[in-house]
Amino acid sequence: MNNSLKYILLSVLLMIVIIGRSQDASNDTINNNEAVSFDHDTIYIKSYRDVFTFRLLTTNKKSEFDITHETNGNSIEYEPNSSLNLGFGFTYKWFGLNLAFNFPFINNDDEIYGKTQRLDLQSSIFSRKFAVDLFLQFYKGYYVANPTILNPGWLPGDPYPIRGDIRSFSLGGTYNYIFNHNKFSYRAAFNFNERQKKSAGSFLVGGGVLLYNLLSDSGLIPNQLFPDSVEVINIDGVKINSIYALGGYAHTFVIRNWYFTLGLGLGPGLSSTKTKLTNDEFKKVRSRFSVITEFRGSVGYNSDVFYAGLSWYTGAFAIDSSNDILITYSLSKINFYVGYRFYKLFNKTVQKNIY
Repeated sequence: MNNSLKYILLSVLLMIVIIGRSQDASNDTINNNEAVSFDHDTIYIKSYRDVFTFRLLTTNKKSEFDITHETNGNSIEYEPNSSLNLGFGFTYKWFGLNLAFNFPFINNDDEIYGKTQRLDLQSSIFSRKFAVDLFLQFYKGYYVANPTILNPGWLPGDPYPIRGDIRSFSLGGTYNYIFNHNKFSYRAAFNFNERQKKSAGSFLVGGGVLLYNLLSDSGLIPNQLFPDSVEVINIDGVKINSIYALGGYAHTFVIRNWYFTLGLGLGPGLSSTKTKLTNDEFKKVRSRFSVITEFRGSVGYNSDVFYAGLSWYTGAFAIDSSNDILITYSLSKINFYVGYRFYKLFNKTVQKNIY
């Protein structure tokens, strides 16, 4: 996949987001001080688009990867030292923003998991008709999450094997069209500017792109993991470009003001892989098969005034690389919200029974 194709794919994804936002802004009209919506079934969905919503939140995001030998089944799992961030956010009309900060007194376990430097930008955009997940991640510093494969005598509480030299970079996103968008709302479960009043679900279809780079100073794969493959243990880095098709289903179950949402997506893809060896040579493999899975969920309480919930998202990309090596890259985020809706903060005519 050449550079021109990369920029075209990302540009198309950005245009889809902008067009969707513009459509959302024009679909709602106000007449005689009463909000009237034409883009959803009010028996199933209640909108708080003209209500200012404030929330406190905690969030945890990370990027991890596994390397598996498809012949002998050996696998090594690399994870960063994750951090719990605290912050706040708000939503008004179509715009929402969350700000979270890392507090050292909470995340003080570098002696066990090592130190991780990171830039992790993840954005989930929920239009009436589609959901888009975008990510830009840079991580430096990982630990081996399954240490017994390297040291059978390792015990819980012992420091993990640290790989401070491993760096990763990922850029990409996924797009899902929501077929039953007039009755099913992802916004209700993840943005809280709506409420799902009755249980409903929808089939999803879309696609995704991924640019992923891994680099190390002393080899990504330990010698004892693949003793019969000299070429595999000489791998210092990997560059992967992928494009995917995606299909799935999502459903929200509602009991009074309590809700439970689950969404699952799965699809095939094609990847081009370039492997960097320890002697600085590159080995390129074209058009390898890959698989993407998406899993998101949310559970909590959502009323006209108060809401609270736990939400999560995981995207996993499994790439069949060279030399019987399967590389699985995954990103995830977990959020906990507690929020309140201020009905007359900006719009004095808004009532609690709107929409």
